[in-house]
Amino acid sequence: RFADPTVKGEIGSPMMGNVWRVGDKDRVLKVGDIVKEGQEIINLEAMKIETAILSPMHGVIKDIPVKLNEAVVDKQLLMVLGEVPWSATKRKPAAAKHAKKR
Repeated sequence: RFADPTVKGEIGSPMMGNVWRVGDKDRVLKVGDIVKEGQEIINLEAMKIETAILSPMHGVIKDIPVKLNEAVVDKQLLMVLGEVPWSATKRKPAAAKHAKKR
């Protein structure tokens, strides 16, 4: 199926190519992972040229309907992101490293 540009979180392919990598060179992404805006989420290859697909938003991966080495067409749905639950974005307080001793 094709990505719907009016639906927030649906990421479509900008070109024809093959899915070279899901994630970046250091991390393979899977459903349930949290990604940051601007993070590489998929890498496509066409005619020996790699194209990084970056996340347009902070989100949690809801679906990855493509597989490694799969051929994709322009505007095909690559990934679906959902809103990050509030608890996942809340920073935990830092440990009391600099607590005063009595």
